[in-house]
This record gives sequence, structure tokens and C-alpha cells, in this order.
Amino acid sequence: MRILKIIAVLVVIVLIAIIIVWGLSKKTQTQTNQSTSTNNQENSTSQTNNLSNIKPTDYSETLIANLAKAQELAGQWQKNAQLVFLKVQISSDLNLKKITETYVFSSSKAPINYWTIGFDLEKNYIRAQIPKTDFLQNDNPKKIKTEFWKTDWISAFQKAEVSGGKTFRDKYKNDLTIVADLTYSKPNDYLYWIVSYNSLSSEDSLQIKVDANSGEVNQEENSSSGTN
Repeated sequence: MRILKIIAVLVVIVLIAIIIVWGLSKKTQTQTNQSTSTNNQENSTSQTNNLSNIKPTDYSETLIANLAKAQELAGQWQKNAQLVFLKVQISSDLNLKKITETYVFSSSKAPINYWTIGFDLEKNYIRAQIPKTDFLQNDNPKKIKTEFWKTDWISAFQKAEVSGGKTFRDKYKNDLTIVADLTYSKPNDYLYWIVSYNSLSSEDSLQIKVDANSGEVNQEENSSSGTN
């Protein structure tokens, strides 16, 4: 009888051990699946937030809303305020959450300062007045005529990328700044998106012009400088 009791206890212990091992195995598998799912979600989010692979039309509503809000608040500053410049600062990793749009307004009733408003793509904003001598090199830019502004900066950037921008980014990785400026420029004084890539560790740079009206890249006006 005693031997049978011992055998029974051993059997119970073995069964308990099997159950524990099975339970740990399931837990590990669940954690692995959760980790894989999390990584996949992070990768998916990273890809979604990457400026190079989004659809510009997905952000049309946000861009239009930012412009409308900028014009509304600029009108509160000066009734005759005119949009004269738009600067978009793009992070080197192309993360949309790090991008800022800065609308610049001018008024004949405010000869000393520009009125500016900066947005992110979640429609948060901040306003500031900046002396003209400190910004845009006191260039006195012209009023932007919106009827010639048919291309958004996302589309312009993506066109700049396939026209040499991506090659420049791959060369300098995160060691660069990227800016897209909406302004009038040579040679014909048309309204352009000027997408500028500048290395932080060298004098190397690349500038690509995209016609804001037609959306076409101006190959003749693209320029690069610095070391190879």
C-alpha cells in the first residue's frame, strides 16, 4: 500500500509539472505573439507617419484647415494682412509628427514686423511677430496668389525625392535639414516650392524647384553644391 501511495504522489507531481510547463509555454507564446503584434503595429505606424509613402490627398483637409485658420487669425492682426511666404520644416526621418508649417503674413500697416503662425499636422498652432530684418533677409516678398498655388507641399516633397532628394538623404541619413519654401523665384518669377536639403556636417546641399501651379519639377533650376 505504501508503494502505491508513493507511486500515486509521484504521478501527481509529474502531472503538476507537466501542467506548469504547458502553462509557461502558452504564456511565452502569448507574450511572443503580443510582442510581434506590437512590433508590427509600430512598424506600420512608422510607415504610415513617413512622408515619403503617404497619399497627399489624405492630408488635404488638414492643410486646407491650417491655411484657413492662418488667414482668419492674420485678419485679426491686420485686416489687410497678406500671405507672402510659407515655410515647411521637415524632419530628417520624415516623421509627420515632427513637421511644422509656418505661414508668414505682411501688412502695409505693420512695416516693421512679419506676423507668423506655425502649425503641426494636428492643427496645433503658435503665433509670433518677427522683425523683417531678422527673417527672410528683409526680402519684402510678394503676396502669394492662391490661384497659382495648386500643388501642396507633400506632393512637392515627394516629387523632389524622386528627383534627387532621396539620394541626398541616403547619403547623409539623419545628418541633414530639409525645408520646403513656397515663394516666387527665378528665372520667371513663378510661384515655386523650393525644397532644400542641407548637410549639417559639410557644405553639401541640394535645391529642387517644383512649380506650385503645374506641379512639375523645374529641372533647369535645380542646383547642388558642396563636396561629393
